[in-house]
Amino acid sequence: MTGHLKYSLAAPVVWVLGLLCGLLVPLDPVEAQEFEISMGISTLNGTGYYLLVGMAEGASDGYVAGEDLYAPPAPPNPSFYSTINYSNDSWFSCVVAPDPAPVVFILQLQFLITDPILIEWDSSGLTDGGQYTLRDAVGGLFIEVDMTSQDSLLVDNIALTNLVLAIVPPPAEAFLRSDVNLDGMSNLADSVRLLENLFLAAPIGCREAADGNDDDAVNLADVIFHLAFLFNAGSAPPEPFPECGTDPTPDLLGCQEVCP
Repeated sequence: MTGHLKYSLAAPVVWVLGLLCGLLVPLDPVEAQEFEISMGISTLNGTGYYLLVGMAEGASDGYVAGEDLYAPPAPPNPSFYSTINYSNDSWFSCVVAPDPAPVVFILQLQFLITDPILIEWDSSGLTDGGQYTLRDAVGGLFIEVDMTSQDSLLVDNIALTNLVLAIVPPPAEAFLRSDVNLDGMSNLADSVRLLENLFLAAPIGCREAADGNDDDAVNLADVIFHLAFLFNAGSAPPEPFPECGTDPTPDLLGCQEVCP
């Protein structure tokens, strides 16, 4: 993700991110990792919106003309409509600066008479380490969903016009760049392990570490970059290197295993 505050929408289907108030336990005061959740919100007849919520390095919590996208006022009833409420404003797209504190958005729903509303998201795309919860505004009495365990929700209770989207942001991963085999060192064995991953599908525990040239991708260029550093006086891997640390240029590659 690039460092932009709010992203514009290309289509009429809603992307939503869930952050819940209440029973969330704050993380230790460490840097937050980027995440992005997009959700489609539609009626069963196919009418819908896209909403987007997330955190991105370089984003601002205020409005930036040409980058942020406010939502217009809801059309008069009876009509279907959905938007995100954050910081006392309504948004179709809302991406804020990284912060380890829990963050809450309100998903506002306007029903078309009694037509149920379908909310869909990609649970596999949620950044590891975070907590993503979608619940009703009365403490989860009717709805409380761990968004990592399912990818849709049908809302057929027309009294539920506000849902709480609550997220404890994932903590920033600690890793040593170019330490592909996670043994605490950067050497030839790491280039070998990355080649095994690229051509033999061998698993690696931290794709952030494998991105040796820090171009937000893991590919053969990382092997070439690392070998040049080891044997041809090439540039050293970007931070975090030569010590374990957090990424000053966060991306969404992810780490399942991190260094202490």
